[in-house]
Amino acid sequence: MNVQDTVDWLKRQLESSSSADKLVTSIQERIGELRNSYRADRSGFTQDDIVFLRGLKGAEEQIKEFKQVEEEIALVDSLADCHEILERLSAFEPSLGSFAIGRRIRKEIRGLNERLPELRAREESRRRFITDARIYNSEAVPRLCSKGHHMVLREGTCGYFWGCGEYPQCQETRQLTSKQKMVVA
Repeated sequence: MNVQDTVDWLKRQLESSSSADKLVTSIQERIGELRNSYRADRSGFTQDDIVFLRGLKGAEEQIKEFKQVEEEIALVDSLADCHEILERLSAFEPSLGSFAIGRRIRKEIRGLNERLPELRAREESRRRFITDARIYNSEAVPRLCSKGHHMVLREGTCGYFWGCGEYPQCQETRQLTSKQKMVVA
């Protein structure tokens, strides 16, 4: 295969293949061939070919990194992980977005964005579970109002407070201590 045919073949691969493995293998094989051709006879290379081939090495590195990120997508189970992967995927868009693999990158971004509500709900559920456990532990030590009723932790518009367990008959409330605020926060 001559230089121009090899360069054209590589361009077609980038435009048509969305397989990261196939692209990396193709690039590595053809770049090796082209390096040998360049050493033997530089006249077969146009300036555009040289610019394309220099950019191809960067694209290969980006594709390899995308493969790693793609493997990590299956392990995403928190909002922080999801946002980090989305940020990493978005970084590939400028360099790989015009190639076929760019469609896969955009598909993965859409998939993660669709999972965001579920991950937010799960994070909120975890947070509530931890808060509820802390509240339960705080209530384990009985507190009594001035009338001798047990006080319970309640959540109001300004946060948590102690309220009488016999509300509405007894409307006594108390502020949480700074230590208690840290426990339920």
